[in-house]
Amino acid sequence: MRHALVIARRELEEKRFVALAAAAFAVLPFLLAAIPVIRSRSGPGDVIAIGAGLLAIGFTAGLALVLGVSTVGRDLSEGRLSFYFSRPVGAASIWFGKVAAAVALIAGVFAIITLPARIAVAGAWRHSWGTNVPLLAVTVIGASLAFFFVAHVIGSFVRSRSAWIGLDFVALCLAGLAVFAMLRPLFEAGALGAMKALAIAIGCGVAVALIGSGAWQLERGRTDRRRSHAALSQFVWIVIGVTVALAGAFVAWMFAAKPGDLKTVEAEAQIRGPWVLLTGDARGRMDYHPGFVYNSETGAYTRFPTRMGRAMFTRDGNSMLVGRYDKRSNTIEMFRRLVAADVEESTGLTISGNSDFNASDDGSRIVSVDNKGIVTVYDVPQKRSMVSARLPEDAGYVSGMYFVTPELVRLYAVTRSSPVKTLRIFDLDVAGKALRQTGEITRPTKYFGIIASEDGRRMIARAVDALYVIDGSTAAVQATIPAAGIRGTALLRDGGVAVARPDGNQTTIEIRDAAGTIARSLAVPIRNTWSLRELSDGRLMTLGQMAGRPESGAWHTYVIDPSSGAIALDIPAAPTGWQGDFGWAPFDPRRRPEELPKLFSEGKKLLRWDYATNKAEVLLPKG
Repeated sequence: MRHALVIARRELEEKRFVALAAAAFAVLPFLLAAIPVIRSRSGPGDVIAIGAGLLAIGFTAGLALVLGVSTVGRDLSEGRLSFYFSRPVGAASIWFGKVAAAVALIAGVFAIITLPARIAVAGAWRHSWGTNVPLLAVTVIGASLAFFFVAHVIGSFVRSRSAWIGLDFVALCLAGLAVFAMLRPLFEAGALGAMKALAIAIGCGVAVALIGSGAWQLERGRTDRRRSHAALSQFVWIVIGVTVALAGAFVAWMFAAKPGDLKTVEAEAQIRGPWVLLTGDARGRMDYHPGFVYNSETGAYTRFPTRMGRAMFTRDGNSMLVGRYDKRSNTIEMFRRLVAADVEESTGLTISGNSDFNASDDGSRIVSVDNKGIVTVYDVPQKRSMVSARLPEDAGYVSGMYFVTPELVRLYAVTRSSPVKTLRIFDLDVAGKALRQTGEITRPTKYFGIIASEDGRRMIARAVDALYVIDGSTAAVQATIPAAGIRGTALLRDGGVAVARPDGNQTTIEIRDAAGTIARSLAVPIRNTWSLRELSDGRLMTLGQMAGRPESGAWHTYVIDPSSGAIALDIPAAPTGWQGDFGWAPFDPRRRPEELPKLFSEGKKLLRWDYATNKAEVLLPKG
């Protein structure tokens, strides 16, 4: 330690002229402020503050580069290092003594240039550089020290005049590519916190390599330039290599997360079948949220990136359609994968980034509509577009679309005008390459939301004040139902409609016939109901809270007898992937009669309900 301080003092004495130069730069802003042409616009205070700040930053950074190149490199090339080694001084003392002198010079010149201006024109300084002077000082001095160490390494390499500098360049490129390869997937996964932490960790490793390299260089290389270069390269690239390897191992561990590593679970279930899309917080993965396609019956899974734009199960449940958004080209590349396979296949199809899309029941065809109203149908096996057509300019936005058959696409468009809206129905004939309007309904309303029966022949168009039961093709009105207070709506297989309305501390479910006439009303002891479904066995299912229980309590799933209104099942969780009744986006509006759901979500948990025992099994998270 004593030897290092002696060397630092010697270095400072040799370079005391730097302080004199800094003092001259400190006076320069005051001289500039005295020139009328320069101070005429903003006044002398701002000239002094801005000038002093810029001179301090430039002089400090330039000094750091000069010191970095010359501190060891010049002594080595001129043969002056033998002076130090002829005395009982260790290589570490030599290096850290020189580093201490460089730190003192860099910090000193910054203070010499900035302090007079900071004291003389404090108000202008705060206006120009802010009030956090320590942060400014740490930033400038820290960056300058980084320049110093980088300049030392580069200067030593260049002054060695060795061909090995080519290998250093190759090592630099490989390290840069490795870091990019590690940070990019974290960025694409949206794990910005993990990416930042990893970048800081790598930066710390690089700092250790740069700071410690000089001591190793002097210890192993002594006064020989080539040996010095070899020792410096050895230390720098071994430390950086170990850092990159550890960082790579950490990233690989992050991306190797399994469903059992999830601490919280968010899930979207298949329409029918055991497969579920999962994501959530994973143990030790910071803000990286792994995604999985998970089989709730067998526990099998495949990994699935969660930030892909949009993913959907096909209606037959055998495959998934994935749209990956590329913001550089504003396009969506379409992929297809079997739910049980860990392989994605590119469809070779690319659609506009401003598009929504849907698929045929088996995923063999895709329909997309962009923000300009251009509708395009693609054939996946043939990897080409089959037909493209533009909706009328006044059609508005598409609120639903689906394949009636592989050769016929039906679209529902709602005008943007207010307070009168028109819902129009269009059919796109793929084989005939023709788009035609088949029906419309116009009402004074702020919005139209739609749902359709399983076969699409009947629809409900929800307006502000009424539900309109309409023909799914012609929009002919079949029944009108007052919409006041409605919290749930379902099209029944017998042609009728069920609606749920709050009634005090309970809910009234109206069973209406095809003409909209009430056939019977069921008083159900459930409040705050939301959404309504018909099960395949004819019973009704809804979400809500039991009357008499706290309103802050959890939402339950209720299965209701449509004849008596009796609650047949009370499950203290919501079905996984449950959605509201009405569609507002251009997705498939058809609703199938539901099977009794097996998977439920409650408090960031994925549950499987056993109807035999009326108990839930927690599938995820484990433990």
